[in-house]
Amino acid sequence: MLRRSLFASALMLAGVVGFASSAKAATQSVSFSGQVNTTCTFTAPSSGSFEGTLAPADTTNKKLITSTPARVGIQCPGGNLSIGTPVSSGNNPTSTTNTTRITTVKSRSVNSGETAITLATDNTENGDAAVIMEATPSTATATLAPGSYNYTVVVTATPGATSGGGTGGTGVNVPIPSLP
Repeated sequence: MLRRSLFASALMLAGVVGFASSAKAATQSVSFSGQVNTTCTFTAPSSGSFEGTLAPADTTNKKLITSTPARVGIQCPGGNLSIGTPVSSGNNPTSTTNTTRITTVKSRSVNSGETAITLATDNTENGDAAVIMEATPSTATATLAPGSYNYTVVVTATPGATSGGGTGGTGVNVPIPSLP
């Protein structure tokens, strides 16, 4: 009887081991891909307006500075932001040398003529950016003649390498007049 039990146990054990070794596992890798094309867009600002205002810096009439920044809404995660030099958009009474700066909602800024800044990829820099400007007479000893001064500034946002692709840039003209 003991022999039969041992034989039966050995037979069951061999069946279990044989079954386990005959079961073969297989694996297969599966790939997924997709693309989100990022575009950079400008939106109406949530506060302020696209139009900024210039006013004399002091009573010497040597400089016009921003009294009210122009605002532009920017949606461009991971993109590049730059700003152009102001261009006279009328017959200004005095020829001026002009500079601008745009500042994001995270207080990072870029001046006209500088390399573009790369915006955060996590959308934290999406929102209203402030555009400020300064105009001084082109001749160092000159003063600004009375009258109305008007300028246009081009703000450019371009999708970056980290923003999921996309090509080209989006620009917006920001008008900046002087106070009457």
